[in-house]
Amino acid sequence: MTRELSLWSIFQKPNPPKPESPTPPPASPLPQPTSTTTSSSPQSLSPEHRLTESLRQAEEKRQSTLRAAQKETDQQLLAWGEMDPVSEAISPPFQDPLGHLTFPEQIAYLANPPDEYLRTLEERAGVRESYEREIFLADPITHWKLAYDVKPDLGGSSLPLWKPWDQDKKLEVMERYRRYDERFQRKVQEIFEFFSSEDYLKRTARQVMYRIQKDIKQSAIAAAKKKGKGSKKDVLAALVLEEPPFKVIERKVHRVAIKSRNDALNRLWFQHIQEVSVFDDLNEEGLTVSEARKRKLPEVIEQKKVEEEKQKKAIKEWGTLPTDVKVESIDWRAITGES
Repeated sequence: MTRELSLWSIFQKPNPPKPESPTPPPASPLPQPTSTTTSSSPQSLSPEHRLTESLRQAEEKRQSTLRAAQKETDQQLLAWGEMDPVSEAISPPFQDPLGHLTFPEQIAYLANPPDEYLRTLEERAGVRESYEREIFLADPITHWKLAYDVKPDLGGSSLPLWKPWDQDKKLEVMERYRRYDERFQRKVQEIFEFFSSEDYLKRTARQVMYRIQKDIKQSAIAAAKKKGKGSKKDVLAALVLEEPPFKVIERKVHRVAIKSRNDALNRLWFQHIQEVSVFDDLNEEGLTVSEARKRKLPEVIEQKKVEEEKQKKAIKEWGTLPTDVKVESIDWRAITGES
């Protein structure tokens, strides 16, 4: 039967015994402290000390449980060849100048550029101007558009002169580069979001499970053939597939996701380097020639379909015309080469 310890019994002192005679009692010595054993008993501890001790014991139990779970996880990862941790680092040659910022901070950075970024844009515009100047001076007749909005008189005795960029032209090119950077960072963000999305991770987990089960089947069939026991059908019928632990699947999926993400980032980087190295011109929206062509591709395909339908209709109508009308409609001079 448990005892209930009242808090009042800790803070209240017992009443002293009443004297037998009216004379005052002699002075008694000070009360001696109790023994160490009695003072360290649970009942003698203050409520704060008992609470602290309970919390300490609970934390020790929790840490012990975590250590046991981690030890079991390590053993599972070691058994399935996944003991090496997955590195989150981005593999080269991809470089992200704004990788030290979060995605919302990157959007704010490009929307309201600081001074250091504006200096970078100005330098890039200067490189672009030097490039176009060299191209123009090499052949001003062919590349007159690099310096003139309207075609100059190319029949004179002198060649067109190069016109240095004014401030408006520099600002226009800087804005185009800013829009290009803005779109590049958005593509990077989309790659990170895709390879960390729940749909991608679930799909990858199913693929990992399928590959593991396939490897188990192939290993079992190979072992049976080596021993010369049972057919492939009998081996598969008797085979009980081992389900990998959750931590193993999680580690394998994480490894695949990081590798696929890095591959996608490097493909984007190679495309970026290719466009920058050839100095693709940027339109007013900051799109390169290849990007603008890709954006217009649906429109071009639709126009091609319309032209094909017109040709089919014309051929069909041609087949219904009388012979004399067909003969009159043919340009025989163009066929025979007569003028």
